[in-house]
Amino acid sequence: MRPNDWHLTEDVDDFLARAGDFLHSRPALHTIPLTVTEKLRTYGADAYGAQAPVFGRLERAGKVRATFYREKDRSAGVGRVDPHQPA
Repeated sequence: MRPNDWHLTEDVDDFLARAGDFLHSRPALHTIPLTVTEKLRTYGADAYGAQAPVFGRLERAGKVRATFYREKDRSAGVGRVDPHQPA
């Protein structure tokens, strides 16, 4: 995994456009990130506080392999890495 494989954004719509299929491919596994992003999409970037969260996706060969989100001053969540991802 190389650092430049991670892509960061504060835009929930951009994040979901790029990582939504990955998250929805296994909704039970990704329940928390799906819930967090839906709340932000519905109620706005300040749904969890004044500072917008940061979203990241690990992408290799055009395929999302993992995701994370970080709510500033609160919590972080890391999505499970694709088990088929090479080291």
